[in-house]
Amino acid sequence: MRVTRALRTRLAATIAAGGYGGVLAWALAARPGFFGDHLAWWFGARVLLAGGNPYATLPSGPPYHIADPLFYPLTALVAAVPFTPFPLALSHALFVALGSALLGWGLAPRGWLHLALVLLSFPFLMAANLGQWSPYIAAAALTPALGWLVACKPNLGLAAMAWRPSWAMIVGGAAFAALTLLVMPSWPLEWLASVRSGHAHPSPLRTLLGLPVLLALLRWRSADARLVIAMAALPQTALFADQLLLFLVPKSRRELMFLAFTSIVGGLLFTLHLRGSTDPARLLDLRYVMLAMYWPAVAIILARRDAVARDAEPPDARPRPPAP
Repeated sequence: MRVTRALRTRLAATIAAGGYGGVLAWALAARPGFFGDHLAWWFGARVLLAGGNPYATLPSGPPYHIADPLFYPLTALVAAVPFTPFPLALSHALFVALGSALLGWGLAPRGWLHLALVLLSFPFLMAANLGQWSPYIAAAALTPALGWLVACKPNLGLAAMAWRPSWAMIVGGAAFAALTLLVMPSWPLEWLASVRSGHAHPSPLRTLLGLPVLLALLRWRSADARLVIAMAALPQTALFADQLLLFLVPKSRRELMFLAFTSIVGGLLFTLHLRGSTDPARLLDLRYVMLAMYWPAVAIILARRDAVARDAEPPDARPRPPAP
């Protein structure tokens, strides 16, 4: 009976999260003249299906325009193929809905409050707005069967592997990447060339505000500390979407509410900082994610009396409310 109840809870969380994420993404993506990061792999996957080279063909005129080269590996484009038959806004919404549903399945054991606060956080809002991969990577970290998804965004995938490594994740990601070589053998070299030719994505540890993150090394045996250090060491965007993975750190109600609060405050300040600007210097400004996401995550880890005991629970744990 317990197993049945647990499964019902997970299914309910999956449906609720997927529905919420899809509706939110549709409302955001349907804005006139708007397109997020999802455009890159939606368009690239269409080019790939037409027999073209997605790293050499980018939308450069109306109604879509991408100024940067394609920063994503072919794995992201192949995984996005099921969404290509739909118009961009609908494809965006369906992509986010599925990622949200998978995240809901993975977070269900932590309780409804945890799931709700993650879905209301600023990083999730930005992931839904941009149509980003971070909900999928977080879901892969929580659910070993989804481990192959880490190959779709390798920087976040490496952080997920640092947090909870598994053979399913390592072998699944490697096998998926190897299969895409059959589609386009040259893609790794072309992808790396694209990454090097665009605006460099900063690594938090290479900034002055990143130095306090090294305090997490005091709890080096903690999986959560490894996640924060790995995230801070890898290149990433400063738009809060990538930092959704840091919501794997909080376990108690107090920790969760603290990180959710700082994410919202920091996100609002970052929005005021941007003021609609697309200046790369502003878009790559890491100060806000450092103060609103990384520093609070490190504080959570250091405040624990037993960092290892309070680490990540097994993915098949029975659904329960967060500990007080």
